[in-house]
Parts: sequence; structure tokens; C-alpha cells
Amino acid sequence: MADLRLVILALTASVSVSGAELNTPAELARAAESGDQESMLTLGTMYLQGIKAARDQRKGYEWLLKAADSGNARAMNMVGVCLANGFGVELDFAMAMTWYKKSASAGYAPAMFNLGKMHLQGIGTEQDSKVGAEWIRKAADADDVDAQGVMGICYMKGWGVLADGKQAALWFGKAADRGAVRAQNDLGLMYAQGNGVEQNLTLGIKWLACAANQGSVNAQYNLAVLHESGKKPDSVSALKWYLIAAKSDEQAKEDAGRLADIMSPANVARARELAGQFTAAPKTINNR
Repeated sequence: MADLRLVILALTASVSVSGAELNTPAELARAAESGDQESMLTLGTMYLQGIKAARDQRKGYEWLLKAADSGNARAMNMVGVCLANGFGVELDFAMAMTWYKKSASAGYAPAMFNLGKMHLQGIGTEQDSKVGAEWIRKAADADDVDAQGVMGICYMKGWGVLADGKQAALWFGKAADRGAVRAQNDLGLMYAQGNGVEQNLTLGIKWLACAANQGSVNAQYNLAVLHESGKKPDSVSALKWYLIAAKSDEQAKEDAGRLADIMSPANVARARELAGQFTAAPKTINNR
């Protein structure tokens, strides 16, 4: 029987902008050239991602830098993201840290979160879990949903804070309630295993199902394991989730074959039918 899977923190940063109600690049450029910060920011993001304009990360970075130089806190953070990932500019972790600090000092929570991740992992600076956790906490207290989920990991793993299962569950719960898939998976595991909280398989299945239905392969696999090995095994549900996860996970594929071999043909057929009907729901992160 395979183990349940915890989603561990990865240093990733994304840049996004809604495509709805955006002006054309030409219209935005006129406003940006006249000094409008938001137009610079939107134009930079459009070029960075190729939204309503041919993708040109260098041009995107240049517009973001102009917005950051003019004092836009969100643009400062996005310049840091570009420098930390090589989007339109040469990788420079030290300069990324500089821009994250400027943005964080202006009160922008995602920059606090990015600073925390850099300190936790020792990227662009010396590794310092305590400082990292402090920045993550500041972002979490400022209502950043990603930071709330990572704060849960800090408390569960003892990264920069004393390990505390109750605090981990508290922070996972804050992020999970707002649709954060990783936090839903991790909170589900805590309840399933009785790790830091009183064991509650019903809540474990509930939160794992929330993440699994949003397309988390880890949660799909964990849900399969829980259905197979819980107090009331459900082989049909277990096989269903193994089959869904197996589309992109070799271990799930192996476990699906193992379980199917000991099930009745009728139950295997039913599980396959249910798996075939599955469509991941759109992610509904609420980062206020």
C-alpha cells in the first residue's frame, strides 16, 4: 500500500492579469507613456503573457520596471518575479530580493510571501527559516491565501517556528476555506491521519475530495488510498480515483492495476465508468 502524499513547498512564482475589460496595447501604451502606473503594469503583464499582444517578455519586463520605478508596489513585486525566474531579463536572485523588499515595505502581501520563500530556501540570500517564516506570517496575516497555506507547512514541518499541529491545521483551514488546493490536500491528510488534530475520516475525505475535484493529482491519489484502506473500504471509489490520477501518475496507474485484479468485473466496470465521467472543476482561489 502506497503512502499518502503531502504537498511540499516549491519556489514558484506566477504573474497573471485578467483578460477581461482590457484595453488594446496601443491604447495602454499611450496612457503608459503619459505616466499612468496602472497602464504600465497592465501593458507589461500583457506582453509578458502574450495577452492581446504578441508575447514579448523583454518588453513586458521593461514596462513593469517603469511602473516599479514610478512607485507601483505590485509592479515592484512583479519585477522581482521576472528577475527570480528569468522572464525577459537575466536571472538575478539578489536583485529579485531587492525588489521584493521594496514591494513588501510598501505593504504588498505577495512580495512578503516571495521574500519568505527566498529566505526559507536560501535563494538570493542565506537560508534562514526563522526570517522566512516571519515574512510568510506577515503575508498570511495580510490575508494572502498562498502564504496562509505555506504557514501551515511551516508549523507542520517546524520551519522557522516550533512544530505545532494545531497551528498547522488552523492555517491550512484558512487557505482551504478559500479554495487553495494544496492546503485542502494537506488539511485532508491531517484529519485522515490524526496528525495534529483528532482523527476524522469524514473531514479527511471531504477536504481531499475538494482538492481532487479541482484536479490535484496528489489529492486524487490520497483519496484513492483513503477509500481503499479506511475503516469502511470502498474499492469502487478507490479504483475510480486511482484511474483518474493514473492519467499523469505512474504509481496511481500501478495501484489501479493491482486493485482491479482483485475486484469483481462489475465493480471494475463501475469504477471505470465513474472515472470516465470525471471533469475537474475550475479552481476557485479567493485571494481577496
